[in-house]
Amino acid sequence: MKDMTEPDYPGEQGSKYGLAAVLGWPHATSLAVTRLAAGGVLEKYPKLKFITHHDGGTVPYLAGRIQNSPFKYENLTRPITDSLRLFYNDTAVQGNVPNLMCAYTFCGADHMLLGTDFPMATSNLVKETIRSVNEMTIPGAEKKRIFEENARKILKPPI
Repeated sequence: MKDMTEPDYPGEQGSKYGLAAVLGWPHATSLAVTRLAAGGVLEKYPKLKFITHHDGGTVPYLAGRIQNSPFKYENLTRPITDSLRLFYNDTAVQGNVPNLMCAYTFCGADHMLLGTDFPMATSNLVKETIRSVNEMTIPGAEKKRIFEENARKILKPPI
C-alpha cells in the first residue's frame, strides 16, 4: 500500500496533492479483496469473515468490470462477484451517500458496518458518516443493521 508521501509517478519527489492516500488507499483495498476472492480464499474458507475499509474500495463500482475481465480467475466454482459480496464493508467514505448506495446495491445492508477514518468524538467525519448512513434511501431496519446489528453479529461482543 502506498503511503502519503510515495510519489505517484517516477521522477516526482512525493505524492502530489496527497493522491497516494486519497486514491491509493481505496485502490489498495480493492486490490487486496479482489486478489483474495480471485484466489479462492472465500470458497476454501467459507466461515472466514473480512471487514474491508472504504466501503470495499472501488469494488462495488467496478464489479461488472471485475466480473467480465478477459483474465481468468483460476479455480473458482462461482462468479468472482459472488465471493466479493461476502466481504463486509465499512462506511468510511467521508459522508458520500452515493458511494454508500453503490456499495449497498452491490452487497446489501447485511454486509455494511459503521466505520470512519477518524473515530475521534470531535471529528466532523464521524458526524458526516452518521449523517450519510441516515440519508441512505433504505429502510430503517437496514440502517440499524449498518449502525450496530452487523457488528454485533460478526464480532459477538459480550454485551
